[in-house]
Amino acid sequence: MPTLIDALNLKSDPTPLQLLGEAGFLWSYLSRWGESQDVFKALVALVPQDACGHLGLAEVELMQNNYRQSQQYAEQAVKASIGRSDANDDDRATAARAFVIIAKAQMHQKKPEEAKQSYMKVIELDPQGVSGRHAADMIEYGTLVGAV
Repeated sequence: MPTLIDALNLKSDPTPLQLLGEAGFLWSYLSRWGESQDVFKALVALVPQDACGHLGLAEVELMQNNYRQSQQYAEQAVKASIGRSDANDDDRATAARAFVIIAKAQMHQKKPEEAKQSYMKVIELDPQGVSGRHAADMIEYGTLVGAV
C-alpha cells in the first residue's frame, strides 16, 4: 500500500508541504497558536524526518513560554537536520536556528552556561549566517551584563 507521501507525489513536488509550513508560520505570526501547532504537527506526521515541523513547533512553544517543550522540539529539529550523513549547508543553517531556540529556552530556564554552549554551537554551524551573527551578539551581550 502506498504511503500518503507517495500517493500525493510529494517526493517529486514538495510544494504542498512548503505551503503547509508557510501556513504554520503565518498562523504563529498572527498569534494563532492552536492553528499553528496543528499545521506543524501535521507536517511532523507527514514528514517526520524533516526539520520544518519540529522547528515550527519549537518556535510556537517558545512564544507561549513553554520552554522545556520548545527545547525538546528544537532538539528534534537538530536531529532531523544534521543527524544524517548527507547534511548540507542548508541543513546546518536549520540546525543553527534550532540551537538559537534551544539557547533562548535555556536562558528562560535560568541556565546561562548551557545557553552559552548552545550559542557556541550556533556559531560553529553557521559562522557567517544570520543565526551565527545573532549568537555572537548574544554571547557578547550576555558577557557584558554578566549573564554568561
